[in-house]
Amino acid sequence: MPQRFTNWARNQRCAPRLITQPTSELDVQRALADAAAQHLPVKVVGAGHSWSPAALTDGVMLQLDRMDHLLDLDLERARVTVQAGIRLHDLIERLDRVGLALQSVGSIKAQSLAGAVATATHGSGLRFGTLASQVVALRLVKASGEAVDLSPEHNRDTFEAAVVGLGALGVVTEITLQCEPAFRLVQEARALPWEDALAALPDALHQHEHVKLWWLPHTPHAQLTTYDRTTRPPQPPSPAHTLADRALNAWGFAALLRAEQRLPQLIPYANRAVASSYLRATRRLDRSDRLFTVAMPPRHREMEFAFPAEDAAPMLRRLKRLIEHHRLRVGFPVEARFTAAEDRWLSPAWRRASCHLGAYAGEGGDQARYFTLFEQLAVEHNGRPHWGKEFSLQRRALELLVPRLRDFDALRHAWDPDGRFENPLTAQVFGPRPTR
Repeated sequence: MPQRFTNWARNQRCAPRLITQPTSELDVQRALADAAAQHLPVKVVGAGHSWSPAALTDGVMLQLDRMDHLLDLDLERARVTVQAGIRLHDLIERLDRVGLALQSVGSIKAQSLAGAVATATHGSGLRFGTLASQVVALRLVKASGEAVDLSPEHNRDTFEAAVVGLGALGVVTEITLQCEPAFRLVQEARALPWEDALAALPDALHQHEHVKLWWLPHTPHAQLTTYDRTTRPPQPPSPAHTLADRALNAWGFAALLRAEQRLPQLIPYANRAVASSYLRATRRLDRSDRLFTVAMPPRHREMEFAFPAEDAAPMLRRLKRLIEHHRLRVGFPVEARFTAAEDRWLSPAWRRASCHLGAYAGEGGDQARYFTLFEQLAVEHNGRPHWGKEFSLQRRALELLVPRLRDFDALRHAWDPDGRFENPLTAQVFGPRPTR
């Protein structure tokens, strides 16, 4: 009897024939063999944190939460090998206990490592790539049941293809990460008039290790936040402050979103009130991951496209004009983050330093029109989609934006000739398989 799956944002649902939780690579191989015998597709799900249909299937869903062990630790080279189902928050804590840290991490740490890597999830800083760039080896099980080890030293091209693999080449069971000694950061945020923030952005990107920009639509200021390493002792917020921050996100912000859904005309006024109290000058000093990440926000929708880094200010201006011209009421921040160029085939930052521009919104209201117009703007300016967030583009349009899409598809057909790992996302991105 089919079971039910709903992602975190509740915008993607499916009814898998079977949901199973393997605990070992052997369990994965057995699940693939059983699925093949029944001619069922297979898909892996981690935390279900993608807004795209990345995890959907009507066949066998492999839930890897029980594959979360640390397998090998090389302190001399600062490398760690873990099972692919480990959640980022668990990985971060285990690394800290042995004096290591990830070079950069995104805003949310609830995702599984494999899911975050496969969709090129990222933090922000022109000196650092996506999380996928920190992968130095991986092991996956192909549709045939064969387990293969991939690294830059062995089959480099195949390795570069498989890291950001969308779950389309096989089931990743192990990942080796290049870490570094644990470090602390000083975070400085300042609210600037809109044009002043854009003018300050280029220098900030070159002077600071990590940089991000937030702008809350319908407000005249943007918040520019920088992060740099420090040897000073951490000054973490008090437990009461941390609890209040989580409560504000979980309940206060959620209540505001519900009110805005009922009365969208309130959004500009609410944004100005939020910006005046929240987007302000602050300074914090703490462990790196505690500053990279934020408290889990309430459920919402996300779309993100990556542009050449030098186009950051022009794209932000275009998006602001789009919101104003179409009188869109947007109750979530626009966020600009940055990554270095990298060689992972399907990474949105493939061979170009990138500005990742995120358009976020609550349910209902102008959300659908906002995303449609933003996607059109992104295509006009060579934007590449974040695979874990919403986009409607299909193969013909994606081929013009993602240079190695055809190469990846050829490898996908060679490794998965029977379409065992087909699902709604692969059908959207690569098109239907030709009949055999």
